Amino acid sequence: MNEEQAREVAHRILREFEDLLAENGIWIPSDDRTGNPDEAHLFGREYSRLASGRTPGPPQAQRESSKRWLAQRGGRCRMAKHGSAA
Repeated sequence: MNEEQAREVAHRILREFEDLLAENGIWIPSDDRTGNPDEAHLFGREYSRLASGRTPGPPQAQRESSKRWLAQRGGRCRMAKHGSAA
């Protein structure tokens, strides 16, 4: 998958998330809101951050800790199924 395809997939997921918020009457708080009743459920900087893919990454110490943890396990991680122990 190239970058353009990945961006399109991300935007489709974002649209689905917005639909879910609307269906449940949830508005994500934002300092950018003006009180206009037509504002989207996901709005302003919060929307832009998700749409652009810019999210805060883990602190350097946490990244290093994660790298060490994966290295100790041969670079593999097994995820537990929902409701079961890992």
